[in-house]
Amino acid sequence: MKPIIALLSQYGRLGNRLWTYANVLAYGMKHNFSVHNPSFYNDSRFFSGINENNILKEVLPIFSRVNDRISIFDSIKLDNGYLLDLDHVTSDNLCRKYIVFLHGFYFSAPECLNQFSTQIRSYFTPKDAIIKQIHSLIYQARKQCDILIGVHVRHGDYKEFCDGIMYYNLEEYVAIMRLLKEQCPHQTVSFIVCSDEYQDLSSYSDLQIYQGHGGVIQDLYTLAHCDFIVGPNSTFSHWSSFWGKVPLHILNYKAEYRYGFKPVYNPQLNTDFQCFNPQSFGRYAKVHVTLDEIFKGN
Repeated sequence: MKPIIALLSQYGRLGNRLWTYANVLAYGMKHNFSVHNPSFYNDSRFFSGINENNILKEVLPIFSRVNDRISIFDSIKLDNGYLLDLDHVTSDNLCRKYIVFLHGFYFSAPECLNQFSTQIRSYFTPKDAIIKQIHSLIYQARKQCDILIGVHVRHGDYKEFCDGIMYYNLEEYVAIMRLLKEQCPHQTVSFIVCSDEYQDLSSYSDLQIYQGHGGVIQDLYTLAHCDFIVGPNSTFSHWSSFWGKVPLHILNYKAEYRYGFKPVYNPQLNTDFQCFNPQSFGRYAKVHVTLDEIFKGN
């Protein structure tokens, strides 16, 4: 039987959970582990490639709680903001006792993720009914345009998160949309706006705008079917860009200005949009730790 990696902690919203799961799963593919993620079971219903073992769904969390008391198997717990680079961890060191429990957010394996990107995209492909909804909207939007740009408007928690430095109001998004449209004078540009809050777009008649479905999974993969994506610094649109191989511009000029980087106020379609690189997952981790340091601390 294959050794087991059990990923047990939920951290944040769907985008965060997808990135952690994808990194660990890619590592498991490379090193022939059986990877299980009980914390993702509520989300697994959206995906055609996920077929989890229902028994392990119930048993692994119980094993983990027992293990916290009597330490039969290894348990790797990352503190908030800590990153473990799995690409440089051997399989024998990670899993010394058949099962290893992982708790945390920044389990990173970008080399594995790039190597197994095709399998990862297949695994996290939405079910046919969801894809059908997405294709219907994309078809309607593409009938009216040459270029389709997805706009991720994240409000909600971003109004307060990190003192609101990643929050952009609707007018700020619209200004970027107009700028991008102006760069394509001989082509028709349409936008699909996907947001975690209702946005009244009726006042912007100079722009051809479609509303996203509003469901988290539908919006996530609607963005992934566009030609370009613009959005704040969020694992949500990072995932859309990675999964769909769609060039992304991360709207981040407020943080860039505050922290002494050159702010990109006027993003250009031909220079400021790139497909999200898995190497950038964990870019904002506070501390990079080794496996030896983690085991010594346990």
